[in-house]
Amino acid sequence: MTMGVGLVILVAVLTGVDVEAAASAPAPSSLPADGTGGSTAFGGENPGYRDVRVSDRSPGLTGQTGLFRVLSAKTGAAGYFDLGLHGRYFRANDFIVADSVDQAVYGSLTLGGTLNQYLELSLSSLVSVNENSALRPSTMYSAGDLGVDIKLAFPVSVFAFGLDLRGYFPADRDQLGLELDNFGAQAMALATLDLWDERGLPLR
Repeated sequence: MTMGVGLVILVAVLTGVDVEAAASAPAPSSLPADGTGGSTAFGGENPGYRDVRVSDRSPGLTGQTGLFRVLSAKTGAAGYFDLGLHGRYFRANDFIVADSVDQAVYGSLTLGGTLNQYLELSLSSLVSVNENSALRPSTMYSAGDLGVDIKLAFPVSVFAFGLDLRGYFPADRDQLGLELDNFGAQAMALATLDLWDERGLPLR
């Protein structure tokens, strides 16, 4: 009981809620809709995971709006930007080479911004290191791979269609800096169905 009261006071302090008013208010059977695609908690605050200004700006591994490697055809709210940091670690025995231990670390730093509902820009810098005990040299790394993305979005009711244009500048292997004579480009068509914003149904 004491721990529960302490948690209520801590949440109240962090959110600026009147503790006495919150304690005396009856517990709602359901959260009322606030008209922004989310729901209001006590104190009238919108939980962040339901706030479309936050959820719609989740950056993927390369900075565009999406979920890790899955890109959304939509852009975030106009005028918003995001900074993303992702990391991954892998370890396996007998991977590629028998009687070896392989370890890999991957990380990315991304910056993305939405100019308007039709245009999104993003930058990403990637770092990867792989070590295999059976190889000589045992460690290989790539530091500073640079990605530049332009996403064009065309929202139509509950649908959105988009085109993602990506330029990729890899770094020299086992060296810092870009390998300027090596360049990659790709174009990807995107389509998204979103029933949350327009219909209030939790389906994307």
